[in-house]
Amino acid sequence: MRLSYNAYYDDAGVWVSVCPQLNIYSQGESKLEAMAAIYEAVGMHIDYEIRKKKCQLNQKLNMV
Repeated sequence: MRLSYNAYYDDAGVWVSVCPQLNIYSQGESKLEAMAAIYEAVGMHIDYEIRKKKCQLNQKLNMV
């Protein structure tokens, strides 16, 4: 899956960044901060999903 990232200036006075494929949003005081935050958030999401899958696999293997 190819991920895309966008950032826009919000009416609340902050930059909002988004990765639409994963429905993840973040924010920052500048566009650069918002983009850095979305990259970090996506990385954390991917790490979580990998750990969750590993845990599920270990549980299945331990049942055998």
